[in-house]
Amino acid sequence: MQTDLQHEIDNLVSQPDLFDNTLQSGFPVFDTSENVCVPHNVDVRSDRRLGHRAEDLLAVWLHCHPRYDIVVHGLQVISEKRTLGELDFILFDKHEQCLVHLELVCKFYVYIPELHNHNSIDAWWGPKFQDNLSLKLHKLRSKQFPLLYSPEAQEIFFDRLQEKNIDSDTPCIQKLCFKAFLFVPAETMLAPTDIPADCIVGTWIRESDVDNFFGETTPDAIPKLQWLQKIR
Repeated sequence: MQTDLQHEIDNLVSQPDLFDNTLQSGFPVFDTSENVCVPHNVDVRSDRRLGHRAEDLLAVWLHCHPRYDIVVHGLQVISEKRTLGELDFILFDKHEQCLVHLELVCKFYVYIPELHNHNSIDAWWGPKFQDNLSLKLHKLRSKQFPLLYSPEAQEIFFDRLQEKNIDSDTPCIQKLCFKAFLFVPAETMLAPTDIPADCIVGTWIRESDVDNFFGETTPDAIPKLQWLQKIR
């Protein structure tokens, strides 16, 4: 029987990628479909935000994967006491004998049809309307992936390669792992056609409709850090 943590890791890595080809996101997809044996006695920190927790879960999966060695995980790039950003993972791919700069995105989005314009990326929003799919893609393209090639990141990057006895001329490719758990309106079940249907995991309702939807049943509020564990 799976432990809660193994189940949580499986929920993350088995979720289909939101973008299944390079043309959609601009970056090659990192495949997490392979079955990897994760031991029962692993643990991750429980005091992290959901995105960081997802990184920690993926780190466990990568550590157990025979193909990859983790060179860097969660490396902050700092210049003059100012944080420029963070590199999620640098991996050494033993099959291809190359490095992989991997960025992980784990998002829970609801689809709001009235915000759908020419395509649906503007209509997928996260909690409290602080993030949407369009903004995240822009950040990936303009900040997160280019960060690797900044002088500050390159200096740290080559230091880490030296520590791991990896040749600095080893080719490095950039890949994206975009795990999106999507919810469509319960009243219409309307879903856009430009998003993979197997990324849709449920429906959403407005707060004003909760009583009508559930009747006398009181729904349980799931803490955010448990979302990945409880999604299936």
